[in-house]
Amino acid sequence: MKQKGRLLLFVVFMLSIVVGVNVLIETKVQAAAEPPAAINQIFPDEALAEEIQMSLGKASTSDTVTQTELNSITTLDASGKGVSSLEGMNYLRNLSYFSFSDNQVNDLSPLTNLTSLTTLALYDNQVSAIAPLANLTNLKLLQLSGNPISDLQPLANLKELTALDVNDANVSNIQPLTGLTKLVALGLSNNQVSDLNALKALHQLISLNIGQNKLTNLNGLQDLTRLTTLFAKENQITNVQPLSGLINLSTLELSTNQITDVQPLAGLTNLQTLYLHNNQISDVTGLASLTNLDWLNINKNKISNIRPLNSLKKLTIIQMSDQFIVNEPISFQNTITIPNRIKNIAEQTIEPETISDNGTYANGEVTWMLGNYIPKVGYSFSERDTVGNATGIFSGIVEQPLKQYFKVIFNVEGDEQNEAVETGTLLQEPPAPTKEGYTFTGWYDEPAGGTKWNFATDVMPAKDITLYAQFSINSYQATFDVDGMLSTQMVEFQSLLEEPPAPTKQGFTFTGWYDAKTGGTKWDFTTNQMPAKDITLYAQFSENPDTGEKDTDGTDDGKPEDGSDKTTSNGIKMQVVLPATGDRDTRYPAIMGMFLAGFGVLIFRSK
Repeated sequence: MKQKGRLLLFVVFMLSIVVGVNVLIETKVQAAAEPPAAINQIFPDEALAEEIQMSLGKASTSDTVTQTELNSITTLDASGKGVSSLEGMNYLRNLSYFSFSDNQVNDLSPLTNLTSLTTLALYDNQVSAIAPLANLTNLKLLQLSGNPISDLQPLANLKELTALDVNDANVSNIQPLTGLTKLVALGLSNNQVSDLNALKALHQLISLNIGQNKLTNLNGLQDLTRLTTLFAKENQITNVQPLSGLINLSTLELSTNQITDVQPLAGLTNLQTLYLHNNQISDVTGLASLTNLDWLNINKNKISNIRPLNSLKKLTIIQMSDQFIVNEPISFQNTITIPNRIKNIAEQTIEPETISDNGTYANGEVTWMLGNYIPKVGYSFSERDTVGNATGIFSGIVEQPLKQYFKVIFNVEGDEQNEAVETGTLLQEPPAPTKEGYTFTGWYDEPAGGTKWNFATDVMPAKDITLYAQFSINSYQATFDVDGMLSTQMVEFQSLLEEPPAPTKQGFTFTGWYDAKTGGTKWDFTTNQMPAKDITLYAQFSENPDTGEKDTDGTDDGKPEDGSDKTTSNGIKMQVVLPATGDRDTRYPAIMGMFLAGFGVLIFRSK
C-alpha cells in the first residue's frame, strides 16, 4: 500500500514538472518566436522587422526566416526608423555593424551576446543603462551620444575601442576609461566632467572633445602629444599651460572660457585653426609665432592692440570684433581726460566711432566735461583691417569706470581719524578702540544713540559721514572680608561703594576697611571710586587696652579671681569661670555615689 502511495506521488510530481515546462515554453513563444518563424514574430517591433525583411530580401514581415538566414546578416542600419524595441536581435549572431541611432530604444539586453559586433551606433535614444555592452569586447567604434547615461563602468573592459562618443549625456566620472589605451578619438562634450586625469595614459588619442563640461583646468592632457584636434569650449578654463607641449595640434577650440594668458600657446606652431573668442584675453603677443594659422577667432575679448598679429601671413579668416575693454577705475572729476590706446594692425591709433556723454576727441585723447557724478564714461571704435590674406572688422567698446570718494571720520571721544571711501562700497572696520572701565559696543552715526553701522552690509553713501565709537560702562565686584566672612557688591566703574555696617569683635574696636589684611590703605567711602577691576576690602580692628578697673563682680576688669582667661582662634578673648573658695562642698555627691554602689553589691550577693 505504501509503495502504491509513493508511486502516485511520483507520478503527480513528474506531471507537475511537465506542465510547468510546457507553460514556460508557451510563455517564451509568446514573448518572441525562435527561428524558423515569421520575421514579425521573432522581431515584434514592426519598424525593426521591416529592416530585417529588407536586409534578407523578403516579400513581407510575415515570411518565415531560419537561423541560417539570420546568420547571414552582418550589417544592419535601422537609424531613424522609429524602433522602440530590439527584441529578437539576439538571433543576429554574426552581426558586426549595427546602427539604430535616432530611435526610442531604452533596453540593450538583446545585444548582450552579440560578441561579433565591432561597430555599434545608438546615439539619440533613451538608453540609461549600458551594462549589456560589457561583454562586447570586440567593439572598436561605439557611439552613445544623446542618451541619459551616467555610469561608464561597463566600458572598462572594452580594450579594443578606438573611437568612443559619449557626448550629450550625464557623465561626471570618466575613471572607467583609464585603461582604454587604444582610443584614437574620444567625445565627452556636454557632460558634467570636472577632472581629466583619467585620460593621461591615453597616449594614442588624436581627437578629443571635452567642450561644455565643468572644467577649470586642462591637467591630465599634458602628455597627449599625438593630439591634433582638441575641442574644449564652454568651460571655466583659466590656464592653458598644460597644452604648451602639444605641438601636433592643428585645431584648437577654446572659446567661451576664462582664459587671460595665451603665451603658453606660442610653441604650437602647427596650429591652423584657433578659436579663442569670448574669453578674457587682452594681449595677443603669444599668438605672433603661430605663422601657420589659417583661421583665427578672437572676438569678444579685451584686446586693444592687434599689431602682434601682423606676422600671421597665412590667415584667410580673422574675426576680431566686439572687444570689451575696461580701463582701471579713476576718481570722478568734472573734467575727465584719458588716452586712446586702441591700435590697428599698423599700430596706428584708431579714432573713436562714438563717445558717450558728449565727450570729445583730439590729439589721441578723449575728454568729458561732466556735471553730476556718473559711474562711467566710454567710447566705441571700429575699423576694417587686413591681416595676412584675411580682412576683418576690429571693433569694440572702451569703458572708463569713475569712482566717487567721500570721507568717513571715525570719532573716538574727540580723537578723529578719516579716510576716503568709494561710494557704494563696504567700509573697512577699524580696530576696536579701548577705554578703561568700558566695553566698546560699536560704531554709530550719532555720539549717543543713533544707528549702529554694519560693516558687512552697509555701504558708503554719496556724502561725508562720521561714525562715533560708543561704549557701555562696566561693573566690577567689591568683596568685603571680615575675618574670612565675605559679602559682595557690584559697583559701576568710578562709582562710590556703599559702606557696609561696621562689624564688631569682642575686645576689639573696628578701625575701618583697608585694601590689605594688615596695613594697606584705608578706603574712603566718600571719595574713593571703584577702579576698573575687582577689589577686596578687609575689616581691620585694634585691641582694646586693659584699664585695670574692677567689674561689678569684684574682679579686676572682667577677669576671674584666679586670673584665668581663654583666647579664641580669631583673637577674640573669652573668660572661663572656675570654682572658688566659699562655693558649696562638692564631696557630698561623691560620698552618696559610693554608698549606693556598695549597697548594690550587697544586694547582688544576697541573691
